[in-house]
Parts: sequence; structure tokens; C-alpha cells
Amino acid sequence: MERILYCLAHVYSQIRCVWPGVLEISERDRVCLHSTDFFEQSIFSMSVENWMKLVRFLIDDCPEVLSWLPRWCREKDPSGARLCSAIFRHLQCVREADAHYVTYDQSIYPNLLRYISDPPLAITLTGDIETLRKPQVSIIGSRKASVSALEESFRLARLLSRLGYAVVSGGAFGCDIAAHQGALASEVYPAPTVSVAASGLARLYPVHNQHVFYRMQECGGVILSERLWWEGCRPRDFAVRNRIISGLSSTTCVMQAGMKSGALLTARHSLNQGREVLVFRHPKFDVRADGSRWLEDDGALGFSSSEEISLKLLGPLSPKLCSIISGLWTKNAVLAR
Repeated sequence: MERILYCLAHVYSQIRCVWPGVLEISERDRVCLHSTDFFEQSIFSMSVENWMKLVRFLIDDCPEVLSWLPRWCREKDPSGARLCSAIFRHLQCVREADAHYVTYDQSIYPNLLRYISDPPLAITLTGDIETLRKPQVSIIGSRKASVSALEESFRLARLLSRLGYAVVSGGAFGCDIAAHQGALASEVYPAPTVSVAASGLARLYPVHNQHVFYRMQECGGVILSERLWWEGCRPRDFAVRNRIISGLSSTTCVMQAGMKSGALLTARHSLNQGREVLVFRHPKFDVRADGSRWLEDDGALGFSSSEEISLKLLGPLSPKLCSIISGLWTKNAVLAR
């Protein structure tokens, strides 16, 4: 029952782009709703007609369960057809693509994401859903990053992937896509990386990174979004998306950030959510890292290499982990020559 209500609320919030309140379901409402046969069906097996019958039932018999629904139908969608057709179309696209639709009440919903101030009511994703159970670390940075930031993003993502972490980022140019490529280069299967999209999964952005998204899908990596399947992205969607990147992770690694950058906004989300922020140190003359230095001055921990991160995240390392890191150092040294 909760899954259907969260599905309704999620699609409604995406249509309206404003969520007016939090679901409040009383025990009496639960009993009332359980008495109908709608909740004996899978959300994927319900037709548009059944969704519309359900909406009419909620409006006529349980108006207090979803208090926004009567107002929405009265003002914007008298028959409920717009809302119900959007739900049906989204779920049909998810099913046809063999993707996953996870609502807030399900056990597979990422646990850390539940505890941010405004968690998505539902997320849609492709790839191996079990990746969401791994400990996750976000690696973010500027789209126009320095060579050192890009190289370190790649190395750090590869190292963390081999140590059992899932790497979360936004799939953008620069540090984001370097982090995804580093996770893919770890040769771990399924690829332990999560790309959080600002658009729906049918219109991934940027287009020039499609080859990396395709590799992620081939290797079982997760591409995740709270948007409806067919929707494109607008400038404001990136800021909204950033709260999910930080919310999925216990730690956010800022590889490079200017004073007016999405990476700095994500780091602020992370701090507001009570998560740890680590900052890759840059030379003082690099103006592209002014935001990184501001974060460090504000109390964020700085680091100079991937191996420092492993010590901060894992503490004293076992011989096996030491051998993995040692092997990566040796390989990097050979490649550098």
C-alpha cells in the first residue's frame, strides 16, 4: 500500500516540481486502504483505468491520506488523467527497459539517503541494484578541472572500487566522469559506481559522455534518477540532483571546486547532512580550487593522494589491503615512466 502512495506522490511531485508536504498516513487510513483490492496488485500490473479508479477512491473516501490530491485534481487535473497517464507511462518504460523503480518504503532504498532532509520519494535506476548496499563514497569536482585533479579522481575511484566501495558521482565532464572511468578500470564486476542523473534515464546528459554511460550499463554499474523516464534536464535540476549525490554517501571527496560551482554546492549539502567532506589539496595559485581551499579553511579535512584517503576511511590497513594499494602504486610508477 505504501508503495502505491509513494508512487502517486513521486509522480505528482515531478509534475508539479514542488512537493507541498510530507506523507502522513494514520492507522485508520491504513486499515481503510487495505480493505480495497487495488493494493493486492503490483504497481506494474495496474492499468491506467485502475490508477484512475484508485485516485477517485482516494479523493472520495480517504481525502486526508493524500491531502494535496483533491486540490490538484480540482485545480489542474479534474479527471486525474494527467497524473495517472504519467504514472502508467513511467512504469511501462521502467518495465520495458528491465530497470528498477524503488520507493521510499522499500528495504532496498539506500539507507543513508533516507535520513537527508528531503529524500526523493522514489528513484529509478538501471544496473545491479545490489550496488546500493555497498558503502558509498562520492567523488566530485569541477567540469574544467586541472590535469592533477582528473588523474587523482581516476586513481582514487579505482582504489576505492577495489577496496569494496561504490563510487558515486554525477556523470558530468571533468572529475565526475574521471571517477566513473576509474571505477570501471578497477575490473570489479558489477562495476561499483553510481551515476546520479539530473534528467530522466532516457535522456542522459551530457550527450558526449554516452559512451561511458553505455560501458557502465554493460558492466552492471548503476545510473540513477528521481526524474520521470523521458524528462530532460533544466539548469535547476543539477542543484536538486546534488543533494542525492551527497545523500547516498558517508563521505564526499571534493577533487577541485571553484567558489561558484556545483561541486561546492554538493559539499555544502554533505556538511548539512552531517557527512564527512575531504578536500584534495591544490597549489595556492590555482584559482580553480578557491572553493576547495574555502572548504578546508572551514574545517574540511585535506588530502594530497589516494593513499591518504584509504587511511582516513579505513584506518589501520590489513596486509591484503596494503598489497592492493602497493600494487596500484607500483603500476602507477611504471606508467609514469
